[in-house]
Amino acid sequence: MEVVSAYVRENEYSRPNAHVSFLDEDEAKDLAAALSYVKQVNGTWATAPPSDDVEVNVRVKGRFCPQFASRPEAGNTLFVESGNASISFPVMMLDELQHKLESNLRTLKKQREMRKR
Repeated sequence: MEVVSAYVRENEYSRPNAHVSFLDEDEAKDLAAALSYVKQVNGTWATAPPSDDVEVNVRVKGRFCPQFASRPEAGNTLFVESGNASISFPVMMLDELQHKLESNLRTLKKQREMRKR
């Protein structure tokens, strides 16, 4: 998973922070399950928003950490941190992230099956 920060300080050395976190298969499966849980929570929060700031954090081995947050004044946001890089994006992109992850897991499974032959 590569994360490139959207925020860049303006100076002559400006460049976004970037970090790559490598997930093993078990971590990727755990992340896919966690994203499914976050989608359920998002559905609950859409009908009954929490009155206080609430977060759902997922931490995998290494330095990759997706967070789902609900803020009464800002709504629901998905925030991903990897090493020194971080980015937030609308929760509506959760489906896209989960789809890409599950697609990669299917590809990994097919490759493993082909090696066994």
